[in-house]
Amino acid sequence: MYGIARIDSSGRICERAVITALGWSGGDGLKAGDQVLLAAHPDQGGLAAYSVAAVDQAIRAQGSFRHLQGGRP
Repeated sequence: MYGIARIDSSGRICERAVITALGWSGGDGLKAGDQVLLAAHPDQGGLAAYSVAAVDQAIRAQGSFRHLQGGRP
């Protein structure tokens, strides 16, 4: 799915079709003050932002840290 939107003066993007397709509602997704991992693909001019919660979930799904002791389960 694709959507086209303008970035407003506060840096926000609002594109209702994409937001609705994701099942998001107000307050879901990234919010002001959230820390994010930015991933760029300079050759294609692409940029993705991942919340810390999404990165944590992806790492745990891989089981990369199961052998470490003292961390969160």
